[in-house]
Amino acid sequence: MTGYYGYELNWLGITLAALTPMLIGMIWYHPKAFGKTWMNSLGFSEEDLKKGNMAVTMGVTFLMSFTLAYYFAMRYHGHGDESSVIAHATYHGFMTFGYIGMPILVTNLLFERRSWSGILVNVGYWFVAVMALVLVVHLMPGAEVPETT
Repeated sequence: MTGYYGYELNWLGITLAALTPMLIGMIWYHPKAFGKTWMNSLGFSEEDLKKGNMAVTMGVTFLMSFTLAYYFAMRYHGHGDESSVIAHATYHGFMTFGYIGMPILVTNLLFERRSWSGILVNVGYWFVAVMALVLVVHLMPGAEVPETT
């Protein structure tokens, strides 16, 4: 399948990029990182987190991450003449999250009556996760746009 600019999409790279938010989430929401703050903001205990269908949760989470990775691979990687891949990835990750993701997330969390500590933990996670996902997409082989003649 061809991407937005006519290059072939790197499906392995997109899949690896989709795993990035999940890996970061395992670290970010670990009780020794921000997990206890997040659980306290929701009134959850570690026992509460063991309830529910984790296969469905992780499956849908991967599907949503894959959707993000596909979008960035299709639309935002490989514009060609940027001097820094990291700067390019940072720009697109920040612009997309900062102007679309963060306002939506904060608005939803405020209407759910979440505490500011919970909001900051979630917004911080998504900021880091989106930036990392975009960086992986930008670094995958085939990210450059073929030259036109």
